[in-house]
Amino acid sequence: MTLTRTSNARAAGATILQQPTDQFYGDRRYGALDLEGHEWYFATHVRDVSEEEMQRALTERER
Repeated sequence: MTLTRTSNARAAGATILQQPTDQFYGDRRYGALDLEGHEWYFATHVRDVSEEEMQRALTERER
């Protein structure tokens, strides 16, 4: 779904600042710049993440 929204935003003239990317906390997120210069960030929840997975991901990010 996020890819469709990204395509729609691009077709409407937005500049995609961040391609849809899965985040360690279970969301998929992208960023766009609209024609008036406003930055927008959108996310959708794609999977549940256990506490253990979250801690591992945070530890990896700190390295």
